[in-house]
Amino acid sequence: MARRFGAIAVLLGLVGVGCGTAPSADRALDGVLYVATSSGLAAVDAASGAERVALDGAIPTPDWAEAYVARPAGDDTLVERVSLANDGKVLAERSVAGDLRVSVASQGTLVALTEPRSPGATPWLPDGRARSRLVIADLSGEERTRSFELEGNFEPEAFSTNERELFMIEYVPAMDPDRYRVRRLKLDSGAVVDIGPFKLAAPDEMRGTGRMQVFAPDGARLYTLYTRQGLNYAHGETAGGSGHVNAFVHVLDLHGRWAHCVDLPEPFGSGSSTASAIALARDGRSLYVADWTNGAIAQVGTKRLKVLASKRLRLGGPDDSTFATTGPDGRVYVAGNSQVAVVDGTTLEEIDRFELGTEVAGLVVSEDGSTLYAGTPSGVAVVDARTGARLGYLSVPGSLGVTALAHP
Repeated sequence: MARRFGAIAVLLGLVGVGCGTAPSADRALDGVLYVATSSGLAAVDAASGAERVALDGAIPTPDWAEAYVARPAGDDTLVERVSLANDGKVLAERSVAGDLRVSVASQGTLVALTEPRSPGATPWLPDGRARSRLVIADLSGEERTRSFELEGNFEPEAFSTNERELFMIEYVPAMDPDRYRVRRLKLDSGAVVDIGPFKLAAPDEMRGTGRMQVFAPDGARLYTLYTRQGLNYAHGETAGGSGHVNAFVHVLDLHGRWAHCVDLPEPFGSGSSTASAIALARDGRSLYVADWTNGAIAQVGTKRLKVLASKRLRLGGPDDSTFATTGPDGRVYVAGNSQVAVVDGTTLEEIDRFELGTEVAGLVVSEDGSTLYAGTPSGVAVVDARTGARLGYLSVPGSLGVTALAHP
């Protein structure tokens, strides 16, 4: 499988997958759809809807070629590295002491594991923790596991491209977090150090609620959309004359080891924390941020690291969830409620709209741009990306949303 890097979604578990109405036979479809469900990660054949992989609590690698799964094994945890491209074949496994959960995976064979959080806690809204235990397991076939006991409240974010460091989010104050900062864990020495140089006016400490993340096409950067930033803090920029910035894109360079924040104009961040979404252009040069409820879209240049353009659109009625994706032709697809708006990625003007007749949860577009896959509460709707015509339906019980499309 070629290395492709895409959107990351929360993966919870998996239930059985069944075939619905297969797409039209006159359309050549291939690839594997990855769907988050109420009990795990489902890998579904894009043409037939047949289940290919069933993984409970899996964390995929950034390119979706492999995944890591942690299973209880008495007082220990069994960690498995599985091939998503080869229908879940176990490539390697390692037993690690203690009750642990997989957290983030590298582009190679490293996986970071952490102790479970309290019920209801998330990586974006963590509970208090004075100390953090992190375990780095190498599942390349070598017997190498490193354990770190860190003073403070840490959550793994991503590995550096050379796999020598782990970027972490440190929540402060540790026992009652109200802000965060990015730190690096040097895997050879265990030292925790600052992120490195900050671009422009990026601050050391920030507030906000993480919505979603996307990797750059080469996997060297991680973009995270943060919303609902507290009104008692700003990055030094004004938004709509209020003097505060309510949403921003956090840029983490996994190769150069620097960070930057791209502040977003109003109305981004003024609604629900899930009311905005991000999508990266196929060439990686533009990042799009969309807010369905407030009717807004912005284009962020990934070279200049600034908002290039923004526009208010009449997208639709209020919806706490927004989803977005891009096609190879520069189109941006934005979903809210039961509709998908098609936006020109250059002008930011709406050029088409599709009514799907059911709540949309996640969007991906085929490699050639001809087919749109829209997650729904019961599966995946297969839609002609040019006309909006329904081509078929793939039943996925317990579906929470489609997250990626890969081509083995």
